[in-house]
Amino acid sequence: MVNRLIGVLLFENRTAKNPVDPIVIQVEDAKRRQVGQVIINLQDIPRRPIPELYQTHLIEAKLVATKKNPTPKGYIYYWIGTVNYWPAN
Repeated sequence: MVNRLIGVLLFENRTAKNPVDPIVIQVEDAKRRQVGQVIINLQDIPRRPIPELYQTHLIEAKLVATKKNPTPKGYIYYWIGTVNYWPAN
């Protein structure tokens, strides 16, 4: 049986140095154990305004390994949008 985590991720990315750096989201279970991570490329995030939260806009991502969990099992479904991008130079 595959575990499935469903949620809406709302966060502000302050760690990316430039527009090509990916966002890495650590996924934990209810007991705060790492179950895996998701790596999202900034170019893949749609700009706002994003339409209403429809199931078709959810993104399914397979969990990838972390140092604490080298063999993750499962998927995470998320919906993500961009508030702003770096200013054009």
